Amino acid sequence: MNLNNVLSSEEDLRSKIVFQWLKDCGLTLENIKIEHTFTIRIGRGLKKIHHPRADFLVTNDTGQNLFIIEVKKPSHPLSEDDKAQALSYARLLTNGMAPFTILTNGHQTEIYDSITEQLISDEAIPSSHPYIVNGFVPSGDALAARIEALRYLICLSVDNLLTFCEGQVNYHMDLLKGDDLFGGKKYIPQLYVPRENLSKALNEKLNPKPGDKQFEVILILGPPQQGKTSFVCNFVEQLISEGTPCLFYPAVSLKNGLIQEIRKDLSWLMHTSVNDLHWLQKLNDTTKALKKKLIIVIDGWNELSNDPFMINDECKKLNMSGIQLVLSATSFSLGDLLKDQHNNLGHIGESAGIRLKDIGHLKHKPLINTDNLGLVQIGKFSAQESKLAKSKYSECYNVQIPNNPLLQDPFYLRLACEEFSGKTIPGSINALELVRNSILAKAERQGIDEIRLFSDLRFFGNCIIKHGRSFSLAEISERYSSTNQYRPWIDSAILVFYQTECDLLIDFYYTHELDYVISMVCKKWNVVLRKTTDEEIDEEIALSIIIEPLYSALIWFLSLEENVDILKRLFSRLPVFTGDTTPLLNILAKAIFNLNTLGTQFDHSWIADFLMKNLPSIDFKDNNEYPVPSVVFSILQCLDRTTAPEQYILWITILLDVDETIEEIGIRDSYTVQYYGEDIISYDGYEDGTSLDVLLFHKLIQHQNPRIARRAALILAYSCPTYFLEEFHLLHRKMKTNATEKLEILEGGVSIVLESLWTRYYGDMCPGWLTDAEPCEELTEEYYSQKELLTPIILKLAHFPVAHSLAAILNDLKHFCLPEDEDSEEQEVPGFVDPNQLSFDFGANEGNEK
Repeated sequence: MNLNNVLSSEEDLRSKIVFQWLKDCGLTLENIKIEHTFTIRIGRGLKKIHHPRADFLVTNDTGQNLFIIEVKKPSHPLSEDDKAQALSYARLLTNGMAPFTILTNGHQTEIYDSITEQLISDEAIPSSHPYIVNGFVPSGDALAARIEALRYLICLSVDNLLTFCEGQVNYHMDLLKGDDLFGGKKYIPQLYVPRENLSKALNEKLNPKPGDKQFEVILILGPPQQGKTSFVCNFVEQLISEGTPCLFYPAVSLKNGLIQEIRKDLSWLMHTSVNDLHWLQKLNDTTKALKKKLIIVIDGWNELSNDPFMINDECKKLNMSGIQLVLSATSFSLGDLLKDQHNNLGHIGESAGIRLKDIGHLKHKPLINTDNLGLVQIGKFSAQESKLAKSKYSECYNVQIPNNPLLQDPFYLRLACEEFSGKTIPGSINALELVRNSILAKAERQGIDEIRLFSDLRFFGNCIIKHGRSFSLAEISERYSSTNQYRPWIDSAILVFYQTECDLLIDFYYTHELDYVISMVCKKWNVVLRKTTDEEIDEEIALSIIIEPLYSALIWFLSLEENVDILKRLFSRLPVFTGDTTPLLNILAKAIFNLNTLGTQFDHSWIADFLMKNLPSIDFKDNNEYPVPSVVFSILQCLDRTTAPEQYILWITILLDVDETIEEIGIRDSYTVQYYGEDIISYDGYEDGTSLDVLLFHKLIQHQNPRIARRAALILAYSCPTYFLEEFHLLHRKMKTNATEKLEILEGGVSIVLESLWTRYYGDMCPGWLTDAEPCEELTEEYYSQKELLTPIILKLAHFPVAHSLAAILNDLKHFCLPEDEDSEEQEVPGFVDPNQLSFDFGANEGNEK
């Protein structure tokens, strides 16, 4: 009989032959599961394998899996791929491996050992088979078989890889994500405020356009408690939902290193004996074969308990074409993360394009120009984000939110809403009370009384000071010997516990709560820094500079409105402080920035007096730090120039005096330019349409302090290049410095204008005006206009290289002029030797003043 005539379809084979055969074998309907889907485990993720037709999973009366039957069309010849797929299903069933796999198309039947892959028979399973003798329990290397099955399925499709990634992400994100509004988790999806500009910037870095710079490592930087973790968690979930494979790791869980943790997650990819380089290459090959990049995301790099710089070496090993890395960190900690003990830049900094001199700036203020950097910067909510956040929080917590600058901060907004849920948040709240009350409320919900709370907080805080972030449970085993004793601290989200391969680590869940515990409970700085001697204060400062948790806590403590008097006292110690003054001034600068950001009103005049009196005597040992301009910038940000014009002029003058970032980092990313914002560059080069205070900078170029005058000239030339050229001679006459300094200062400004002209005519990222140009009336007019403007300046700056560069531009412009008529002959600059070459006698005006 021709089976093809009897069985016209796969369904015929399934219902008329296989199902009947199973019943004839004595199996009941309860033993025969006709599956349209198999649920298999891929890593920590579960995936349903959907079939357009049903297959059979056969179990015994207790539900133990016996074998699966994969049915193919009668016309479909059985292949190695069919065998591999069927074996993978049998090996990865969630409720236990099926020891046998049967593959049939009606013509041909093959019975396989699910572990060894060996063909047992094409007719029956012998009753003497070891698995049957052993009660259908597989023997042999079952783990290796599951690993091989998992590798096969993941390499088979992007879908399967995404299932694996989704399980991995959910597992590691469990420490951070929750749905309870009062549960204390950092990432609560219903409260998340989309940071669309940040998401767009990060996507552009991960997926650059053709010709744009490719980044293997991207940093997400910002101050503590600005929503970095929530942003990172939400972004990872977005990537997964859009089909991009991701792995996610909170840095505190990486005590044994990043590669070791990835290796543990990817145990399906290799045997334990395989070296790191080999399995990393296999991982890279897997993603490349699926034509996908794997994004590995590390949140809170600065919270790594061991030496955080070691991640640089591990990321270097992961430098492969199929893998990209994203790391988030607080900007304060960049020095420890990106530089080694010899002040050399590590792999991550180099890969992200960050320079050593950028690090000091980034610790205090974002960079403006990040086009060529693997860097995304996160800060407080924008006005639109703040409005959306208040709307979401108000609805979720049923709370009325006042206009208080403190509530622009995501962390304090949430604490206030939790504390005053169902009420109106008072306008007089402060950060210290919010943090303290939040800790008290979380402890109360878990039955931790106040006496025990503060006793144990002091104990935990001192452990952090002694051992660093994420210390071992072994350090507290004498005080906490059972899970029941420390479980309330975890459930309250005051502490968080991380399991590594060989240890259980403890840390505070929120950095600002740790800051509170260290500063107010352990160190009692509110008393100590007010009442102790200067010598004792110096000792306290010296200790805080070298111990990271103390450093972070001191910044937070000095950022509180009620501690401005202590801030002032620490400033007074700078000229006589025997230690390294740069870290201390960094702490003070960040505290002032935070005070102003949180809307604290206080008198800044003492800072101006102090800087003008003591700045020359302060020793800075790290030239890559810029704490002084950061202090001045922070003060300027909170001044209203319309209501306090004298203070505004004073602080702008001081900023120009101390803002070495103009030369060190570049004008665009200097504190001065950042103060005036991105609209500082005039579209047409004139004084109209710029955010710069043009008249003030015109006057500051005339300042008797050459440093102030020079920097004012650079900023004005950068912002309004055409205006600067037009004012060149007037400025030259009015400047109060000596003749040599006048020309040097103005030459610096003209050099900045030259960069603008060069981009305009020859292009940079885009073609310039003269690229592929033809002679035309517009270029003719441009030539005569620039000749009239530039010729006197060229003659004045005859002995500077910039004069020759300007002359070369004029010569090039002349080539694009229309044929000259008789009138145009009269407009030529004297000194032409050749009709195609402008010639200037650069010695003719030597020493002459106009």
